[in-house]
Amino acid sequence: MTLLMLILIIGFILFYLDSGRILPIYKYTCPGSKTWLLHNWYQYTVSTKTTCEAVKKEIIARANSKNYWSKYLLMESEGDHVTLQNGEDLIIIEMKQTQGLCIILSCSERQRKSESLVDDRKSFCNIWNLICNEKDKCGKVFEDWMYEEKESRGSFSSNAMKTMCIQGDYRCPSTRSLFHGYSRYTISTNTSCDIIKREIVARASHQNNWKDPQLGTYFITKEGRYSLDLEHISAMEKKKDAINMDFRDVDGRCFVLSCSKSDYISIFDGDSDFCNLWNLVCNTGDGCTKVKYDLAYTEEDVYGFGVDKKQCLNNPDGLNFF
Repeated sequence: MTLLMLILIIGFILFYLDSGRILPIYKYTCPGSKTWLLHNWYQYTVSTKTTCEAVKKEIIARANSKNYWSKYLLMESEGDHVTLQNGEDLIIIEMKQTQGLCIILSCSERQRKSESLVDDRKSFCNIWNLICNEKDKCGKVFEDWMYEEKESRGSFSSNAMKTMCIQGDYRCPSTRSLFHGYSRYTISTNTSCDIIKREIVARASHQNNWKDPQLGTYFITKEGRYSLDLEHISAMEKKKDAINMDFRDVDGRCFVLSCSKSDYISIFDGDSDFCNLWNLVCNTGDGCTKVKYDLAYTEEDVYGFGVDKKQCLNNPDGLNFF
């Protein structure tokens, strides 16, 4: 078999998976993508006894509401469908009235090549945030409805985590390196966001002689009321990682969304990006040292090329292959 034939076969398989051709139950109208490269997508169908007219009114109202984390742009609203944009994603939602039910068929597609094989849930959340109800701990504008899920499917990189949809998207830093280490990490806690932020600022400022378990140095580059931008300089190799953190109150709990990216060539970052984040929130039960407050937390999302907490406490620089 020639190399060209092998490349064509592999390309066809990836295109087949990425385009959602594995026998969906329902027929969707999808927006398509501007890129032929791998991109994220999601298809989601629910039914409700609420009329399609009321559903459409509510979806448009949510898309225009400032109360939602996502910023939707209403592009078209004709007949039984709505077309929206959210960042680099396009969403088409169709509503079909049949046998006393409104069938809501939704499709979201990324308009560029996905940066990571992990979709950060956005393709699914684009849809679900416009459909979820108060039982799901979502807000409403005009009308709340009960619904039944009929189909939920997406690219192999999509991840339908509803809790994460409620608390919002990651704000990851940019990097100058094409190949770089990367980690994202979200915790939730009953402690107020103000207290959590104070503890993180205290650690990042090395107050009371607090020492980074990796023996590196943190710097706060920008501080907002509900956000922090930081840098971490490694102890031995003096390599820089950029960190963004956001604090969000959702239904009486504080969610801390954090993202770290290496600003140098690094594919397998040996846990270092994850450790940049975890060392700022871990508690004494984890074997960490606090400055002011010991934080009890629940992990909601953990992703990285390495997420071994033992390495965070015992390995000064992590293990970088490049």
